Amino acid sequence: MVLSTTIDPSRDRRGGSVRLLPLGGCTVVRLTGNFDVAGGRTLERTLCEVVDGGHVVVDLSHVGLFSATALDALSRAHACAVHARTSLHLSGARDAVRAALAASGLDARLDHHDDLADAVEAALAARDARADQSRQNSLPSGSAIMMWSASSGKRARRA
Repeated sequence: MVLSTTIDPSRDRRGGSVRLLPLGGCTVVRLTGNFDVAGGRTLERTLCEVVDGGHVVVDLSHVGLFSATALDALSRAHACAVHARTSLHLSGARDAVRAALAASGLDARLDHHDDLADAVEAALAARDARADQSRQNSLPSGSAIMMWSASSGKRARRA
């Protein structure tokens, strides 16, 4: 299933578009075109909705202009992912977008990969690590379980 939306094309013929590409375990969000102030706000809502449902890779390889509002959308989407206990990964940012990420300090906070396949692999690894953590959290805490021994009337430690 591929979902596609154009962000405010009436404002700018070169406006940005967003395609959601579900990939068994994560969603690739492919951004294309330019993301100005209005596009950045819509992008924030879209990314927060998607990361709330699972691990996400944002493909930036087809992005031209990326405004400060769009950068803020990535930052807020990262916060949404942390809150939802999912992950957000970036892929393929070109020089201008990389420079904007570096200038904003987001390059230090967000996981970026040159290659889309590497970013998807990182998202799936994050998904698997989260699943392992959930399984571990469902077990009793600690490595030993305290039991009451009916025969001796004392507590016994069992690993």
